[in-house]
Amino acid sequence: MNTRVEHYSDRWLSFELLHPRERLQILAATANSRYRQIRHRDKNGKLRPIIDPSAELKFVQRSIREKLLLPIPLSLIVYSDVPGRSAVLNAQQHLNQASVASVDIRRCYPSMTNAMVFRVFRGTLGLGDSLADLLTRLTTLNGHLPQGAPTSGALANLILSPVDLVLEGVAERLGLTVTRYVDNIDFSGVRTREAILPTIAALQRAGFAVGRKKVFNAGYRSPHIVTGQLVDGGTARLPRNKRANVRANVDEIICRYEAGLPNSTKSINRLRGRLQYLRTQGHPRDAERLVGCLLAAGITI
Repeated sequence: MNTRVEHYSDRWLSFELLHPRERLQILAATANSRYRQIRHRDKNGKLRPIIDPSAELKFVQRSIREKLLLPIPLSLIVYSDVPGRSAVLNAQQHLNQASVASVDIRRCYPSMTNAMVFRVFRGTLGLGDSLADLLTRLTTLNGHLPQGAPTSGALANLILSPVDLVLEGVAERLGLTVTRYVDNIDFSGVRTREAILPTIAALQRAGFAVGRKKVFNAGYRSPHIVTGQLVDGGTARLPRNKRANVRANVDEIICRYEAGLPNSTKSINRLRGRLQYLRTQGHPRDAERLVGCLLAAGITI
């Protein structure tokens, strides 16, 4: 029996993704109907809609991410959806600098079209038209990247790779440090203000708009915040007001409990989200200390 799998054929793709060819074709043809909108609670306890793929489609997308997308080298300035990197590590690259500038892509995932995704599979991965089209349909929803699909972050990184090269050049020319975390681009150093216009121009040439309200340059008199972390000292930390908000939330829950007043499910869920945010943003000890205060009062979170 011939067990040879032809490279860059549909048989090869089936082998790589551990999924039958026929099912991949069916999934691609019906992909738009295989998502549901769910509401995810963010760090502030607010429910936000995200798009959740079906179990089978999610399995295939995870395989695409692991087998096809993550092995492709990225610029060293990228800190999102890269194994071993995080938002906190991203912020730590900008510690104790004279100033920090930030540029944010407006509606990042909705701006990343199926044509851009196709070019990644066709050009970057070097696949044929039919496989590139199949993979594009498996990873996009209604013509763009869905927020919630396992492949979206890795595809966004590859779509933005040409921009990353420009950012590297801008940073080198101006003597700055630059990083990108998803749609957040941050520069630190002395001449950060000069990096803003070339960055906006590079994004616009690539087909993206900029969130003008999230473009700023923070000098020595302003807090330096990068991916939610305060970085104007020797360590990255959450801004004091954000940590104080969590402590106030814990105090409120305890006071209501000791007064015999019920705490709503919404307020408990909000607190859970904020405690988890503390943990993931480099403050696990603060989170556990607050959990200890709750337990001492007889409250389990």
